[in-house]
Amino acid sequence: MKKWVHILIWMAVLAGALALLSFVHASNESAVCWKIDIDISNSEKVLFVNESLLRQQITESLGALEETPMNTISIDRIREIVLANSGVSSAVVHKTLDGRIHINAEQRVPNCRVMNADGSGFYLDHDGWIVPLSTRYTAHVPVFTGEIQESAQITCIEELVALEKTTKSHLDEIHKVANYLEDHPFWLAQIDHVWIEKDGDFILIPRIGNHEIMVGNVDELDVKMKKLEAFYGQTVNKANLNKYETINLKFRNQVVCKRKAWQ
Repeated sequence: MKKWVHILIWMAVLAGALALLSFVHASNESAVCWKIDIDISNSEKVLFVNESLLRQQITESLGALEETPMNTISIDRIREIVLANSGVSSAVVHKTLDGRIHINAEQRVPNCRVMNADGSGFYLDHDGWIVPLSTRYTAHVPVFTGEIQESAQITCIEELVALEKTTKSHLDEIHKVANYLEDHPFWLAQIDHVWIEKDGDFILIPRIGNHEIMVGNVDELDVKMKKLEAFYGQTVNKANLNKYETINLKFRNQVVCKRKAWQ
């Protein structure tokens, strides 16, 4: 007897659940959109996109969504529109039961700016994605410039590698140096400009001091920067760094300095 009672109870619960789901489905089918909520992450770091811009782009593509039946609105299409912004790395879009569309967009955070010899340029983020320069926002990140002509026609460094164009580009090396600086706060605070020679050698321009730091190629970058750190530690309190014209890290197990002519 008890067994049949348990079965009847579970059947009643199942029937209630099905009825509730049917009600929710019917409510969703008849619901009308009355609000679009937009959250943008990393807004305290970067401002490549804002709520106003995303609303404008959605409206231009889909028309006004307010007062539109929820069952006619494609969240996949909204997500495509949001992701069309190169400054957005990911987006989540969903509908709520009370007739709202919620959008959560995550912005890319650049860690360097690449400036070509002809004045064109773009940003790179930590993962190697290219972000075009913006008229709305300028990121305060290390600038890589010099005898370079890098294309912004690709979307990320992985695409560049796949196209086997790394021999004609310095982007892979720029990405390596930018990530190193980002991962080492001391050097990020010290270096705000990197010059790239025609032969591909990297030269760091520090904020403090009037010298140049000649890195050469970026092989064993960590070893070279540790040599520089040790040199600074031994020199800063004993001598004026301004008397040096260059600090050369290209030689194995040594730091070679060139004094200014008038020192």
